[in-house]
Amino acid sequence: MSEQEPKLAEPDPSAGGAAILDELSRGATLTDRVYARLRRGLLVGFWAPGEKLSARQIAREMNVSMTPVREAMMRLATEGALEMTETRAFRAPELGRAAYRELVRVRLALEPMAAGLAAARIEPSQVAAIEALNERLAAHLRQDQFHQALEVDSQLHLAIYEAAGQPLLLSIIDGLLLRAGPTRTRLSYAYRKSLAGYEHHRRLIAALRVHDAAAAEAEVAADLEEGAAMILNILPG
Repeated sequence: MSEQEPKLAEPDPSAGGAAILDELSRGATLTDRVYARLRRGLLVGFWAPGEKLSARQIAREMNVSMTPVREAMMRLATEGALEMTETRAFRAPELGRAAYRELVRVRLALEPMAAGLAAARIEPSQVAAIEALNERLAAHLRQDQFHQALEVDSQLHLAIYEAAGQPLLLSIIDGLLLRAGPTRTRLSYAYRKSLAGYEHHRRLIAALRVHDAAAAEAEVAADLEEGAAMILNILPG
């Protein structure tokens, strides 16, 4: 798989659904900016489940001292996005089958609801932006750029949920996507190349365009369930 993007590239706040990352990347402190970069890496699966994050390497890549890196890591650990080992090292969360099933269950309770709320009020310009993200997703998958595809997929979903106009709901879902990021890298190559997610999104976009809340809810649920089933089959108990 060809990955041309630097591991700790800046978030792209101009992309749809990136309002939260935009806010973080403009943080007032150096720790905020480091946090945004690490958060983005976790969201798109740059660190595999269980992989340790080297504070020294991250500080060197970002040209900062160790202090803001450690502070950002501690903040992410407090949020459940990183795990702290007995030696006070940090690693990407490694979810077993039970933990991932619980995460998916919560996502299924919230994300279809957000899509349904979005369908009732979404503007044509927002639908067009989401459709453009879906085409970018397909392009990345066809070129085996899976990290970039995960990022665009997250942006697409967050753009939909942002259109619901429910900031608390959006924040909760964003946190769930962050926790799921490393585990989503376990999607099989065959599943990625099938463009199954892209096709789910096409049907979801069609529902949004005609303000069909029930169809939007059903398509989000189907998208989540299909991907989760693939991952659950290979996760340890």
